[in-house]
Amino acid sequence: MSRVDDADLVTLTHAGTATEAHAIVSVLHAAGIEAVAFDTATTGIGVSLRPGRPHVPVQVRQADVQTARETLQANAETAAAIDWSTVELGEREDDHPPATPGRMPPAARVALVVTIAVAVIALVGVIWMALA
Repeated sequence: MSRVDDADLVTLTHAGTATEAHAIVSVLHAAGIEAVAFDTATTGIGVSLRPGRPHVPVQVRQADVQTARETLQANAETAAAIDWSTVELGEREDDHPPATPGRMPPAARVALVVTIAVAVIALVGVIWMALA
């Protein structure tokens, strides 16, 4: 946002995640409305550090509140009207075969074995110290 007095900002809505909040901000920016999402509660790890239901406030200027609400309503109506069964996704552009589920990559197997071994050694050490 360009030099906005904090007192001029009002909360338009609360999103459930930072991703959802930034999507809302993108819709508003596309309509020419300056908006900001305050997602610092997740500290970049994607998990809210606040107790209770997580929420990320999306704020706009007081003067833009009505226009922002109308923009979000119009966007929701447009999104609901899309018949996703008719959307053509096109053909794959790469020649990589689709991933086969159920096979763990060798590096992941090694990491799993090492992790289990370290956990067992730590457990044995704790038991040894408790009995000593």
